[in-house]
Amino acid sequence: MVPFFEIAGHIIFGFVGKRDLSLLEKLKKRDSNLWHGDSLFSLERWEFWKTRLRWISEQDELMERTRADARKIVQLMQGIEQQNREIRLGSQD
Repeated sequence: MVPFFEIAGHIIFGFVGKRDLSLLEKLKKRDSNLWHGDSLFSLERWEFWKTRLRWISEQDELMERTRADARKIVQLMQGIEQQNREIRLGSQD
């Protein structure tokens, strides 16, 4: 998962506010979705998964590699957010 997010994380973040995931959610098994908000790929959804990954990183009963991967993805997500802020600030000049 980490290599995928290293490559495509900025693309995924680009879907915030632009992508409706309702079709994909209909294909999921009932009650298997941890996200209970709307079907739009929103900043709230992004934050939900970042929080969930932080929680995973703190679970001692999980393998260290799983916890380390979760920490790494959170760091990548924060980096993507920072890059996005810098781009927006740069475009305001």
